[in-house]
Amino acid sequence: MIFLNGLLALLGIYLIGTALVDMFTSILLPRTVNAHNRFAAVYYRFTWRHYSRFAEKRKAKDAWLAFFGPLSLLILFALWAGLMIVGFALLMVGMQLPLQGGEPNLPTSLYASGVTFFTLGFGDVVATSGFGRTLCVLEAGVGFAFLAIAISYLPVIYQSFSRREAQILLLDARAGSPACAVEFITRYTSVGDFEGLREHLIQWERWAAELLEGTLSYPVLAFYRSQHSTDSWLAAVTMIMDSCALLRANMDGAPHECTRLLRQAELTFAMSRHAVVDLCLIYGMKPEPPNPPRLSEEEFDRIAEYVSERGYVVRDVVGTRAKLEEIRSYYEPYVHRMAYGFSLTLPTWMPEPGAMDNWQTSSYGNVMHL
Repeated sequence: MIFLNGLLALLGIYLIGTALVDMFTSILLPRTVNAHNRFAAVYYRFTWRHYSRFAEKRKAKDAWLAFFGPLSLLILFALWAGLMIVGFALLMVGMQLPLQGGEPNLPTSLYASGVTFFTLGFGDVVATSGFGRTLCVLEAGVGFAFLAIAISYLPVIYQSFSRREAQILLLDARAGSPACAVEFITRYTSVGDFEGLREHLIQWERWAAELLEGTLSYPVLAFYRSQHSTDSWLAAVTMIMDSCALLRANMDGAPHECTRLLRQAELTFAMSRHAVVDLCLIYGMKPEPPNPPRLSEEEFDRIAEYVSERGYVVRDVVGTRAKLEEIRSYYEPYVHRMAYGFSLTLPTWMPEPGAMDNWQTSSYGNVMHL
């Protein structure tokens, strides 16, 4: 009996320590711990695998997938609280702490632990020994701190989400809906606004840095989906790298005023690739090249003709295509694997014929042309 009580006490300490360490590394530590066996990591791998399969079979797939991020976070909080409540209850049972108002068995200890953790203060079951009272005070302090952290964590998550989505929404009028690299470039070059394109790439370099920092600090953000089904953080960063890759591949055909633009394209591409490579590593996803390729030779020929008609001439089609293929190999395996892992869609290179921006349409059937 003494041996069994000792095991229960040790198990209780283990559950409490697991929950506290996992909560600290997931919420309070401003960096991601590279430990795929942590409770939160195992929880997300298991739940996302089964939930995404369930959502894939539903008609409104995107709507179902949008529930996962917020819902999984609330369930994770509940699991952490449950682990600590059970841990303290097992510790009470294992140490056979006397309780006024009930026997020191598991059901009574669970009730006393829950009341203490949430600081309800009913007073119908209380510890009578000195160590028991100390343990209850410790549990009440842990529970109070847990609730405070949980309440303060949610606004921080949604602030990071809002900053991420605000920049994505700006793509609607600048790169089409859904956004694509060719449309992003030609909407600037068609009016000769190379400097405007450079300034926007500066904003996307900062956005990529914030994406990496925010997602490393709050990994659940990757599961928060955009408001429009055609948008996503992965599609946005991929489209930006597509644009930078096309600009860099066509250096020889670029006009002289593009010198600063090309330099900024290098910087934005470097930051964006840094983000996708690190995120792929953090989520334990092995990069895989897309098969079939995202861009065929025939489609590239159409792109070259399309952009040349809109102020960005591709003079050496063969050389630009070869250079672009080399640059694409630096990032496409990573974004392709994450698109599969997060059930997201990668952007196309060319806009769909007749496609209109989201701002030009409404649910009432009005269409605006400029």
